[in-house]
Amino acid sequence: AFPRNMKLPDPFMPNLKVDLLPEIKVAPRILANYTTTLLQSHLKADVDTYMRTRERRLLETIKDKLRLPKREALQLDTKYNVPLLNALLLY
Repeated sequence: AFPRNMKLPDPFMPNLKVDLLPEIKVAPRILANYTTTLLQSHLKADVDTYMRTRERRLLETIKDKLRLPKREALQLDTKYNVPLLNALLLY
């Protein structure tokens, strides 16, 4: 989706340089407050620590926090907390 007044470049142009398009310099606005989601689940600190130290045991901790309890997983037909996983991806 894009605004009607915007002319999109032809993606099949052989000499298209995406990094030179003026729109590429504008950061997208993300309206979701993903950091709050990470803070509520105490996941942000674990991710920050892992990125700093690369401790493998933290990966298990992070993975465990992303998993849903068995009962909830059966109800939702997924093993993982999708909103939390989305927040992690945005972070």
